[in-house]
Amino acid sequence: MFGNPVVGDRIKDNKHKIGDFASVTKLAGFEFTKYIKYKDSGDIIMLRGLNCKKGHLVLDDIKWIDQKTSDLLPRSKLYYGDILMTYAGTIGDVAMVDADNKYHLAPNVGKITIEDKENFNPVYLIHLFMYTHDYIMSFASQVAQASINMEKIRNFEYYFPNIEAQNRFEVFVKQVDKSKV
Repeated sequence: MFGNPVVGDRIKDNKHKIGDFASVTKLAGFEFTKYIKYKDSGDIIMLRGLNCKKGHLVLDDIKWIDQKTSDLLPRSKLYYGDILMTYAGTIGDVAMVDADNKYHLAPNVGKITIEDKENFNPVYLIHLFMYTHDYIMSFASQVAQASINMEKIRNFEYYFPNIEAQNRFEVFVKQVDKSKV
């Protein structure tokens, strides 16, 4: 629909790094060790890598924390429209958060929050990530467990269509999803 967004064969301008318009963060290891104690039930679902598949949340295997613990770690709280991306082990699986105050970020999953919603659509972005998995993998370090750090995610660079085209793409995606059902 838009050509190759990495090389810009159809879209020749409007090239941006993810960090130009979005914040990218994770739950730090020390935060997890110090504060997080998984439970089998609770107030807030911890979204782990296995919960991120093909642009959607998969909630058939979940762990919980209480609201108080989530409130202690505001940087890794999740809100509607946040995009999740696995960055260690399995790299580049993505999902979109579908509600406020229901989820919290677990280790090995990065959070991408679009700050410029007037020019960038989260549904378009999540499909862009799925379409460009090979490009994303080119950033992975090849050690015992492959990984991508947050700075590399901030530096993913793409050619973007204008927001009107991104919004039309979102409508198209929703129609296709309805057809699947």
